[in-house]
Amino acid sequence: PGGLPVGALLGNGDTFSIAYPSYHTARSHYRLLQVTPIRVNMTEKLVSASTGVINSLLESLEASWGKSIPRSKAQFLHDELSSMGALLEDLADKEGLDNQTKQWRNKVTKISCDIEDCLDDFMHRVGAPHESKGLMHLIKTLRARHQLANQIQELKARVQEASAGHMRYKLDECMSRSANVFIDPRITALYAGTSSLVGINGPKEEVIKLLIKVEEDASMQELRVVSIVGFGGLGKTTLANEYTANLAETLILRLLYRPDVMRLLKILLSKVAEKDIACNYELPDIIDNIKKHLQGKWYLIVVDDLWDTSPWEIIKCAFPEDHCGSRVLTTTRINSVAVTCCNYQQQFVYGMKPLDYHNSRQLLFGTENTCPQQLQELSDKILQRCGGMPLVIISIASLLACQPTTSIDQWKYILDSLCHDLGSNPTLDGVRNILKLSYTHLPRNLKTCLLYIGMYPEDHDIDRNDLVMQWIAEGFVSELGGRGAIEVAGSYFNELVNRSLILRLSDDTPWKSIHYKVHDMVLNLILFISTEENF
Repeated sequence: PGGLPVGALLGNGDTFSIAYPSYHTARSHYRLLQVTPIRVNMTEKLVSASTGVINSLLESLEASWGKSIPRSKAQFLHDELSSMGALLEDLADKEGLDNQTKQWRNKVTKISCDIEDCLDDFMHRVGAPHESKGLMHLIKTLRARHQLANQIQELKARVQEASAGHMRYKLDECMSRSANVFIDPRITALYAGTSSLVGINGPKEEVIKLLIKVEEDASMQELRVVSIVGFGGLGKTTLANEYTANLAETLILRLLYRPDVMRLLKILLSKVAEKDIACNYELPDIIDNIKKHLQGKWYLIVVDDLWDTSPWEIIKCAFPEDHCGSRVLTTTRINSVAVTCCNYQQQFVYGMKPLDYHNSRQLLFGTENTCPQQLQELSDKILQRCGGMPLVIISIASLLACQPTTSIDQWKYILDSLCHDLGSNPTLDGVRNILKLSYTHLPRNLKTCLLYIGMYPEDHDIDRNDLVMQWIAEGFVSELGGRGAIEVAGSYFNELVNRSLILRLSDDTPWKSIHYKVHDMVLNLILFISTEENF
């Protein structure tokens, strides 16, 4: 009642049944789940997308030593899973893993889940390991204990095989080989032709207004920073390029994942000094030289694709705050980063919006904006699935242009690709890679919480309190720094909203009630990653 976890009302070993809706079936279907809660210390051992249930399983194994499992076998499983868990954590930070490494990772995750199921089944049939129920109970549960011993022996053999596979396939070397040369998936957006741009004039005018806006307590000649914020694929970089296209004095810095700030500032210095820069320059020297060359001049600098505030705190030191009317334009997917760049002046943050229906149709069908009558319904469904994201609409238009003929079956295939096959359609690789950047930049704990949202069906309203409690119940969130688990989970939810991965919407009623959803393309990405990582 009142959102209180059921486990807080029960003691160890108390069994109860709950009925809960299955999100993967019709809403009228319910599943019956029998639960025997066991209290564990949730301050350290968490379930995560990178290690699966290994962390929580290690604690269960420690509790089972010499009781439900012989100490030697429990110790072996504990030590092996600890080592594998550490390697899985390292793999979580690597991009472009080869298939062999992915297969080993999924195998280890499956083994840990099977061990957890084995222990849960044993405790349900026999009782928690700390309980003492006498000789008769021991005799009655002899069969279950014998079955557990056989299962543990089998699981031990699987763990040994996985450990041997780690050595045999030299996965440590595979990890270093997996670091492929990174090609920025946004590169095509940088060179989009202006003739193909749709719906750009309105946002462009809004950004110009922010750049030239007169403030009562500030001079127009002061340095001003304007931020463009929005989810990947909405056209932030394209908008910045469109504004600066005809301005000769524009300097552009494009940031990548984990940017090398020293290298970026050297590039900036070489542009403002119009000469090559010596390699032995230290960071303070570079900043001082940039300020020296920009001092007393008007400049417009674009800092594209900021992911956190730490690079910005260094980069902004190179901008002299003189009264030449200079401007800095930044783009980011994260609202808190945008606000920080603008010195916490929210009025200088421009939020990118999806294209409306009219502009979406024009981008899909071209200037003529004509669609065969028999394809009208399918085209509307495709546009609805695209959700006004220019990147997705352009990819679909390219896919359609490659078809020799126009048929209903082809359009149905494209619609199905948007619904289910984001990972298998090569034409949508660019869309997936750009959207996946938002997932890649998440901390590990937020990755787990985001993937869990894949249990919701499409276009489903997310109840914030329900999702927060589910994260806690699954073991994704724990107490942190003196804050309770509910408060920590709430901050995780807010951060996903801050990063535009969960959409905060208000309805048209006078009281403007707030509700939350996930963009269909983001949900598709979540399901793709969940399958790929065996979540």
